[in-house]
Amino acid sequence: MRRLLRPWHPYLLGEVLTLLEVSGGLSLDADEQCGCLALYGGNLLQAAEWRSDPAIFGDQPDSLAVGLFGVSALVPFMTGGRMPR
Repeated sequence: MRRLLRPWHPYLLGEVLTLLEVSGGLSLDADEQCGCLALYGGNLLQAAEWRSDPAIFGDQPDSLAVGLFGVSALVPFMTGGRMPR
């Protein structure tokens, strides 16, 4: 198969099909579509749950990187801003 190395979006559908060397008639019939839909479910993204700002802020320390960053930010305040050299 020849590889399309230029932007495909400005082309008409027929031109893209010709460049990709495929037929536009390939598709699942209605029975195959219903079977796939029943087996795999719809093509949907899971909706994000709403969370309050304090809940989001409270979940941040669960991340190791955020925890280490927080500790490194507190060290200068606890030592008066002076670190030994």
